[in-house]
Amino acid sequence: MNIETYGDGKKSQNKASAKGISMLRRLASWWREDTDNDNPNLSQLKLFKLAYLLPTLTFAIFSGLIFHAEQLWTYDVCFRSACIFNTYEIFKVPVWLLALSLPLTGLVAAHHRSVQTAAQITQTDSKNSFENCIKHREFFFTS
Repeated sequence: MNIETYGDGKKSQNKASAKGISMLRRLASWWREDTDNDNPNLSQLKLFKLAYLLPTLTFAIFSGLIFHAEQLWTYDVCFRSACIFNTYEIFKVPVWLLALSLPLTGLVAAHHRSVQTAAQITQTDSKNSFENCIKHREFFFTS
């Protein structure tokens, strides 16, 4: 890590770590989006964010660990079928973990849709009972 020192002896962070801190702050604000309203969008749900962020992060971590453990930076780039098959065999588990994000987000979307449908049915029932009460009063008081 590059750390610059100034004449007064104080150390400052380098640009890379400052960018990393800034990125973490943006991620934290993205996670804390305003979901106080009664009907949040699917993209505002923390469960939806977790459903695609968690598999993506585990993919990145496992891929980094495998890349480091196998010392893959020492290999030459090869696009023959044997090389591609070997790469698939090495990164099989991280790719499966990444593929989990699609069904997980689908499940969260289906749950969100059912919650919205239940709320819509409740509102419709409330509206219908109110309208029935008004029609009932009109019928008896205008006759």
